[in-house]
Amino acid sequence: MNTRPKITEVNILLLIFVSLFLAFQFGVSILATALSSIYTQEYYGNFLNDNVLLLTLIIQIGIILIPVLIFSLARKLDFKKVFRFNNPGFSPMLIILAASVPAYFVAVMLNSIFLYILQFIGQVPTSAIPSPGNLNELIVSLLVFAVTPAIAEEMMHRGVILSAYERRGSQRAVIITAIIFGLFHFDLSNLFGPVFLGILIGNYVLRTNSIFAGMFAHFLNNAIATLLQYFAGKLPIQQESANFSPDQLIIIIIIGIVSAAVLAGLILLFNFASRRKYKPVKAISTVRKDFSSVLSHWPVIISLLMYLLMGAMFVISMKIS
Repeated sequence: MNTRPKITEVNILLLIFVSLFLAFQFGVSILATALSSIYTQEYYGNFLNDNVLLLTLIIQIGIILIPVLIFSLARKLDFKKVFRFNNPGFSPMLIILAASVPAYFVAVMLNSIFLYILQFIGQVPTSAIPSPGNLNELIVSLLVFAVTPAIAEEMMHRGVILSAYERRGSQRAVIITAIIFGLFHFDLSNLFGPVFLGILIGNYVLRTNSIFAGMFAHFLNNAIATLLQYFAGKLPIQQESANFSPDQLIIIIIIGIVSAAVLAGLILLFNFASRRKYKPVKAISTVRKDFSSVLSHWPVIISLLMYLLMGAMFVISMKIS
């Protein structure tokens, strides 16, 4: 039985995921376009909004979780070691809970700074995810947008990917995995926040030696976003774009800085609470060699080219709108 996947295998798995994701997105766009030609021009946007829950489930389960499980079974990986199915401990989980709100606002600050720059190119579109209209819709949204990604994406990123890249060193693996985590949200307007959260969640998983810590943190972040969207939807505000003023950005930055200070204290407390479980793997090479090694592998090159293509299309769509 293999205790750890190889980096080459994981990079190929990432390429498969990217290919499946883009093929699915392309297929959905073709279907929505065909249906809008039959009905009305507005049907395209309505189709995506009306089916966002189903589409999200297909991506999370069919494109992320199932391939990860198939890969793990085919390679006969040791699930307990690769996915760290261990008890994270009560105290670390309690600190993760306390850190979830400041961590969320730090991620919002990082995304907002980049969004503010993007808005000089054109109109930044708002989230395609509709706000829950009632309590039942809120529960369903939490299951789809918080629970499912917390399981599927963590099994992929803090499971097989982190385990494979840990061959190059624990801290190095956390950073590489976080960058991959940010990129494979496939949303240029939601890049730096996920990278930051990826580093934070990776630290949680390593220090507790438990993927359940990562799943819990991931769930909390998405749950906070869903709850805020639910309560914001109750306000009589219609916003057609994500553009905002310099004054709004200043407020977001102030909240983000205060949140970062609180988060820093909680991370120190977390590191102390989890100190006996952490056994880091030392780096085997320099940062420069790792950077070169990762970027020179052909599956990574192809995946990055696909991401850059989608990023370019996003920018073009901003200019057109």
